[in-house]
Amino acid sequence: MLCLGPLAFDVGAYRVRGREDVVDGVAVSRTAPADHVSLDALAASVEADLAARPGFRGSAAPSAPVAVRTIGDALWIAAFRKAPVASPVLRVEGHALRDGARWRYGLDAPEDGVEAAMEDIAALDAALEPGASLETTGAEAFCVDGGVIRAPFRGYAERSVARLEGAGGVGLVIRVEANGPQIDGDLAERLEAVRDAARQAGAPLSVTARGPVTVAGLQGEQATLLGADGESLSVFIAPGAAETRADPRLEIELAAQPGADQEAVRHDWDRLLAAARPAFPPLR
Repeated sequence: MLCLGPLAFDVGAYRVRGREDVVDGVAVSRTAPADHVSLDALAASVEADLAARPGFRGSAAPSAPVAVRTIGDALWIAAFRKAPVASPVLRVEGHALRDGARWRYGLDAPEDGVEAAMEDIAALDAALEPGASLETTGAEAFCVDGGVIRAPFRGYAERSVARLEGAGGVGLVIRVEANGPQIDGDLAERLEAVRDAARQAGAPLSVTARGPVTVAGLQGEQATLLGADGESLSVFIAPGAAETRADPRLEIELAAQPGADQEAVRHDWDRLLAAARPAFPPLR
């Protein structure tokens, strides 16, 4: 997750809904912008901001120009394509969160394109402002010094934890995917290793739930509700109330299938939170 300082434009107050569409092969995020935000102006500003960053276009091969488009009145995307990898896309999502704009960069690449993807990530990371962090997603777990690791939960969690321990205080982002209404039965055991690694790194914990999930009794207790629009729910849990752009964090995403049994998903969600909470004191 790239958390920039002051930007050249005002993104206003808008939120990212918990779903993605694919338009022309590019994953896009559906957003609900404030009335005063011009998506066309936002897209132009994002494109200019990204294009001005040295090294953004990567180091492994020539890249297409940064493409930023608006679709209808609620979608915008910024895409970074790189040949010769089969289908890589650098996704950029932006939303205002409390005291400033927060950016999430995700690089999708097939497994045979991981090495080239990591070169792109390293080039982007080198171009970031001091104190910024980089979140990566894709077919492999990435570790970038000064950045945030993100990986699919199954098959990559343990590898990510091991990399986190030697990464010098970066955050760890784990995506937890529900297969139908249920999550893997060993969720609590696997989360314990993540929790321990997060404690060692001093990382706050951010939990994002997507799908037909409700989390009750959290606001005002141990979590601060950041946004809920009927499709997504974001909860921030941290040791202390500080929420700064430079904070490393542990983010856990719970993606439930449409139509999943809400009680079953809620049960799994409660288990996830119960396993994660012991590593962090309540918000003050």
